[in-house]
Amino acid sequence: MLKTLFEGRWLRIESRPGARAAAIGCAVLVNWLIRTIGSAAGANFVVLDRGETTYVTYGVLAIFTTAIGLVGWAILAVLERVTRFGRAIWTAGAIGLLALSGVPIVFAHAALTTKLFLSIINTATAVVIVPVMRRTALRRTKRSRRVDNSVPASTTVISSARQDNPGQ
Repeated sequence: MLKTLFEGRWLRIESRPGARAAAIGCAVLVNWLIRTIGSAAGANFVVLDRGETTYVTYGVLAIFTTAIGLVGWAILAVLERVTRFGRAIWTAGAIGLLALSGVPIVFAHAALTTKLFLSIINTATAVVIVPVMRRTALRRTKRSRRVDNSVPASTTVISSARQDNPGQ
């Protein structure tokens, strides 16, 4: 039986991919909720960039949140296989990316309320996704050695014994 990774009142997740996918889905829902609250608070979610107008709609939020979550998942999966410090490296990168994501918002041509709620959306995405990715990351204490299992161990012992005693 699999170890339960998440268990709540209505939901029980026992697989690593299931927990990560649920975190991405929850991040999308949280961002939609924040956008709804922002619209009610007067944010228009319109950003001007080089003369072009960009509307931050619910669809744009869903696409970008899902894309960021999937890219983060893929990077964590690669780091888990390449290094035993994958979880720590990924976490540092995620926190650094969160800090850097605020820079374009500061310099964007948008209303102050829009900037505020876009910053909240970025932070909420990280707050939802990062802990779940960290909790579900593989933990390796030692680098695993590759073992050739093609020849049984008893055969190796017998052949080495024959080499020591050539007369037998």
